[in-house]
Amino acid sequence: MPAPNLRDSAGSVELHGGTGEILQMVGLANYLEAYKADTTFRVQTPQTVDPQNTNPNAPWVVTRIEGVGASSFAVARSFLQGHDMLHQGVFVQEFDKDAVLNQLHACKEQLVICEQTATRLAGRIDEILSRIQTTGIGRDNYGRALNPFPSVQDLLADTTVFLIHAKRSVTELTTLVATALNIQVRGANFRVLGERLLAHLGAGANLAQYVQEQEPTVKYLVDLRNLQEHPNDVRTIVNDFHVLPDGSISPPVMHLSDQDPQPLHEHLRAASSYLVRLTEAVFIHAIMARLADTFPFYVEEIEESAINPRCPIKYRLSINLSALPFVREGG
Repeated sequence: MPAPNLRDSAGSVELHGGTGEILQMVGLANYLEAYKADTTFRVQTPQTVDPQNTNPNAPWVVTRIEGVGASSFAVARSFLQGHDMLHQGVFVQEFDKDAVLNQLHACKEQLVICEQTATRLAGRIDEILSRIQTTGIGRDNYGRALNPFPSVQDLLADTTVFLIHAKRSVTELTTLVATALNIQVRGANFRVLGERLLAHLGAGANLAQYVQEQEPTVKYLVDLRNLQEHPNDVRTIVNDFHVLPDGSISPPVMHLSDQDPQPLHEHLRAASSYLVRLTEAVFIHAIMARLADTFPFYVEEIEESAINPRCPIKYRLSINLSALPFVREGG
């Protein structure tokens, strides 16, 4: 008698770890993601582990990603919020919801790396600044030498990681637009994306206008990476704690060589938040352009007091019931 094919039988898994209950579950092309507030669980079925059906006992696989869950600003405001909107909307026939969702997930992955890196590096800088304020900096040589002078662990390495993934997040966002609108465009150049959208949607389209408005900021962030890797007359400068000519102490800074220095910890936090909001806005504009005319959809902003901090979604897709013909006639 042949052995039973366990992969085709019913299965269940227990999700251990994290805080509280499961807040969201999202099915993707190759796995399912389940979210607690502070943890993500990635679940693969036997079919995704062994798609060629070569192993009758292929296992279920659960990967736990700690420290990143539904409470993450990057996760909630890009991926989970977008997932809900995709399931609330009614789209034109050539709109591939699954392809858009999987590409939105690719955007989220880059944004999470930026968020984690910015938080980690800014935290190290904040700790040193607090220590300087509390105890000062050690001195020797009769007070003439600052010793030991503060230095941030992995400053250049983590800054480089952030810039690499910031650029990649823009590239993935362009691909998201291409997927949602079914157009050919790629790369991290928002000027090119804006031109392509103008040609495809027209000058009055909200998405085209928004992309054009954001092009200078996006170019600056992409230039920080490009001119770090390929400097020319202008280059990216990253400096650790240093003494200024007047004797004061400067925290780490980052800037293009033809621009004024900016505090690195504040810069990374602001850039991380900006990239999430950019992704959020571009995604919303893109799907609004692809909604069917069946219902009068609009984007509703959730009141601040009603936002769940464990999954801080801020916008949802709603229907203006008063604009429905049968509601107007009945009223």
